[in-house]
Amino acid sequence: MERGNLPCSLILIRTTILVSILLLVNCSFITGQPRENLDSLLSILEKAQTTQQRFSILLSIVDFYSAQSDYEKAIQYAKSALIEAENHGNKSDIAHTLFIIGDLQETVDQYDKAIENYNLSYRTYLEIEDKKGMADLCYSLSDIFKKKGFYRRSMESCLEGLNLYENLSDTAGIADIYNCMGSLYKYQDELGKSIEYYSKSLNLRMSMNDREGIALSYNNIGVVHAISGNYDLAMEYYKMALDIHIETGSLKNEAIVYGNIANGYLTKEEYQKAYEYILRSIKIHEEIDYKRGIAVQYQTLGRYYDLMGNTEQAIKNYLTAYDKFNELGRLEYQENITSILSDIFSRERDFEKAYKYLKENRSFSDSLFDIEKMKSMATLEQEYLNLRQIEEHSLKDQRSKVLLFASAITLTLLIIIFSLLYSRQKIKLSQQKLKFHNIELEKKQVEHDLELKQKEIAASTLSQARKNEIINGVINKLKASLDNLKEENKPVITNIIDELSDNTNPDIWQEFEIRFLQVHQDFYDNLMKKFPDLSTNEKRLSAFLRLDFSTKEISSITNQSPHSINIARTRLRKKLGLSNKDINLAFFLSEF
Repeated sequence: MERGNLPCSLILIRTTILVSILLLVNCSFITGQPRENLDSLLSILEKAQTTQQRFSILLSIVDFYSAQSDYEKAIQYAKSALIEAENHGNKSDIAHTLFIIGDLQETVDQYDKAIENYNLSYRTYLEIEDKKGMADLCYSLSDIFKKKGFYRRSMESCLEGLNLYENLSDTAGIADIYNCMGSLYKYQDELGKSIEYYSKSLNLRMSMNDREGIALSYNNIGVVHAISGNYDLAMEYYKMALDIHIETGSLKNEAIVYGNIANGYLTKEEYQKAYEYILRSIKIHEEIDYKRGIAVQYQTLGRYYDLMGNTEQAIKNYLTAYDKFNELGRLEYQENITSILSDIFSRERDFEKAYKYLKENRSFSDSLFDIEKMKSMATLEQEYLNLRQIEEHSLKDQRSKVLLFASAITLTLLIIIFSLLYSRQKIKLSQQKLKFHNIELEKKQVEHDLELKQKEIAASTLSQARKNEIINGVINKLKASLDNLKEENKPVITNIIDELSDNTNPDIWQEFEIRFLQVHQDFYDNLMKKFPDLSTNEKRLSAFLRLDFSTKEISSITNQSPHSINIARTRLRKKLGLSNKDINLAFFLSEF
């Protein structure tokens, strides 16, 4: 787990509310049994006279159910608290309650609903200029965007939150943001930057003596070392994290670290130790009903049996994980488990199931791409609307100032004339500035549209190439197996081969060139005017480089080896007169 605890502002408000209720009823029910505590709260709720009293009591009931891990009941009472907050019209209480609802929904993996309530809370905090609330929402949004795989949006929220926390000198908030940034760099395979930000977070948490935060940082640093292949160092960090989680009684985080340790032992081929830690992790996750953790550990258990050569048990546990991921609706996990199942069934020569999970994998991959694209467009649209609102407010303020200025100078004709001339000049200058501003906006919009189209071309081409590569791999495996099959089974496999062949696209280059010329229609003409000796293949390579494709990506699309692509790049540099010049080839071609 990479998130820290609830923001300090939430803890302070909840503590204040609980103390107020204790004073209100002049009793100490908190020392009784949990059921008695709840009965006391419900009894007080029935007797409450005002919306503010009901609001405070409802939030304490939310805390009660959260402590019992009954998050559905907690969400139900939090929504009732929101109604009371709206009735008494306190925007700070409304924003705070929306924040709580979003946090509870995120806990039970209702990410889209959580994002909706986080955004409502953020806008309310913005309206009342509560910088601390805005900063906490930026962190929560960055964390949930990270979990959904929307890394660009997560980083934007991180940077906004970091700026707010630094202005507030909020050390705990800065530590949380650094932790999130460390995760984002990890997912982008920038492991050096990931360690840098995880370490910054760890140092701040040590300065605050935040034991649970220190443990989270240890675990995250261990994960990066494991990815880097330094498993011994990773295990040291895991065990330091585990000691603290056991000390603080954080069962969920304890179970997550057990899972990480298990994966470390699997990689080190210490299978018995790995198995013990997997079972510990599953047991705790089931006790606290943490569904995502359960699903992840069944996938790890599948990996254990697969490495042990027990394919039957491996498939059984992979399928259990598959069912649980489908219940959660987490696309990135569904994409991963379907890929594993397709591979293992292909290895077992159960090609019908292999093909079934391959098709599901493609569906999940496409959905992930479409959702990120849709969310990005929604963000851009919201940014545009916000900009328009700012401009409209600015123009209204200008008009008000001009009218006020004109009405105030009525003493003499000379002053009136002077004020009119001054006002006209000011308006003219304002209009010129607005005109230049609009031109700049239009220029940025054109550049942005061009960037989006280029990304769309790249994503579409690479997606099609990956699809062809996967399908051709399955076809080759099926063809290789034909000779070993019984005659009655060969027609079934042949039909599958034909169906797969029909789903490949041999015209990737033609589709790419059509879409490329829609964006860069004069590229070839400009290039050939200056370098008329370029061959067709060199023109195509130039187009790929114009879109900043890597050698690996070009190799995937053209079915040529990376070595051949590098030779072609060298020849192209020579023809373009760049052999002995320290000029980036892609940058040079971007000028045409």
